[in-house]
Amino acid sequence: MKIINTAKNGQPVMVLKSFDELNDDELAMLGSDASMKDDYKNVRIQYNKNGEMLHVALGDLKDDVETKNAEYSVLDAMTVLYGKKGTKEVASAKKRYEKEYGTKVTTAQINAAKRVLG
Repeated sequence: MKIINTAKNGQPVMVLKSFDELNDDELAMLGSDASMKDDYKNVRIQYNKNGEMLHVALGDLKDDVETKNAEYSVLDAMTVLYGKKGTKEVASAKKRYEKEYGTKVTTAQINAAKRVLG
């Protein structure tokens, strides 16, 4: 257990715990997210200044999951949106998108994203 933040009265209000350290109440509040324990290192728990549990959420991703999720990056998305059509960079970014999400990016998706961002 790692205490991140404490209240003025000394009560921990933000705590990081591993899945092994969780008690039954914390697991119950985590709910269906508890099935993600293979992907996450820890769990964030918030308490009020009286020590009552307020919120339980998943914490940091494990290193192997972070690299798996980092294959299609924000830079690839920006390349697809604003890169010059027909270039190698745009084509490879679209291939990484297809590999990551299992479907090709469509022109309609690109145009819709440009309208939102532009």
